[in-house]
Amino acid sequence: KSYTTPRTLLAILRLSQAHARARFSSRVERMDFDEAMRLMKASKESVELSAPAKKGTNPLDLVYDIISDLVKREKVNSDGWLDLALVVGMAGHRALTREMVIEAIENWESLSVLCQNPEKTMVRFLVPPA
Repeated sequence: KSYTTPRTLLAILRLSQAHARARFSSRVERMDFDEAMRLMKASKESVELSAPAKKGTNPLDLVYDIISDLVKREKVNSDGWLDLALVVGMAGHRALTREMVIEAIENWESLSVLCQNPEKTMVRFLVPPA
């Protein structure tokens, strides 16, 4: 499922060395390597779990939650508009692409929950969330 690059090998080497130093040893031993491999595996698993499909979370709901959260944190302008680039940026942290965000917003727009400006660069709730 994954392949090893020179950068990955270097990361494993450095993690192994750091683990050896944490044991106050100047030599890297097998247990240091094993711990480095465990950390690399855990890191990859955490990245894979951040994808919404893995969690069973609907991307439409994630986009709604992101927009709602940004509105609550007062990231909107005086008219209640929220910059779409900010929404896309926040969605990226949840493994959502720009296309997924646009599709979700258009879906919520068809349900009269959200609306976009004519340039499709801003979004807002038609009725602010409670």
